[in-house]
Amino acid sequence: MKKALIVLIFSLTTLILLSDVNLALNRTATASNTQSGYGTALGVDGNSSTYWSSGSGFNDGTSLWYRVDLGATALVNNIIIDFTDSSHSFSNAVIQSSPAGLVWTTIATISDVDDINVSVNSTARYFQIIGNDYPFNYGIQIKEFQIWGAKKPTITTNSITSILENSAVSGGNITSDGGATVTSRGVCWNTMGTPTIANSYTTNGTGAGSFVSNMTGLNSGTTYYVRAYAVNSAGISYGSTRSFRTKKLPNPSTLIFPADGAVDQPQNITVNWNYTQTTGGEVTGFKVYMDAVQIDTVP
Repeated sequence: MKKALIVLIFSLTTLILLSDVNLALNRTATASNTQSGYGTALGVDGNSSTYWSSGSGFNDGTSLWYRVDLGATALVNNIIIDFTDSSHSFSNAVIQSSPAGLVWTTIATISDVDDINVSVNSTARYFQIIGNDYPFNYGIQIKEFQIWGAKKPTITTNSITSILENSAVSGGNITSDGGATVTSRGVCWNTMGTPTIANSYTTNGTGAGSFVSNMTGLNSGTTYYVRAYAVNSAGISYGSTRSFRTKKLPNPSTLIFPADGAVDQPQNITVNWNYTQTTGGEVTGFKVYMDAVQIDTVP
């Protein structure tokens, strides 16, 4: 097999990180030309016995390309491209990335190569190889176009429970770590909407799966907005926004008896009253004071 001369834009190792996954597997692929019966999906199906073919008979200098849409932005560390043989590979090519498939950035330049294994450091959604097959003009045949890296985690926000005057409970569920270890997770909240970790937040461990978050230090009778978050090497993801309102502390009610003067000797006093609460949470009890000293609690 011919040796590959690869000029890298970044100086990095050529190792695939153990936590990385092949993000291109079964993703949408397109190409400049496709031979009937050898569709683009065969280049990302994980089966080395099948391949995409551009067909043959192109004029010298004709540029051919093969492109993969990862479906979402991802941090890519390594790209591996396996051709059927040296006569069906590029003679000169570049590997490029793009956030939206419109403006492309070259991340590696390749010359006289059979198979490709190149380290990159690119955060994008679209990746392609583009070049020509001169001098053979047999066309390009790709068995597997592998893109190794990590996506942001996938997370949902739990319902809000145990709502009190100054605290509440939520949490989240990380259903996918995106191919990289989740290094931080929790919930964040504010009173304006669409909270981020620039606002108040909790930290509740690492890794995928579900977790519980206790929100404290809240103001009574206030509406809050909450989102779960998760962080990995590709970035931070947020769940959907949920809202709740803390319970409102009732305004204290004071009843003075007797209305004038003082009680000079012990006596039994029975006081009946009704408390009307028009806003906030449920009244669950009363405290009884005499001379500023608590003497009873009801119930």
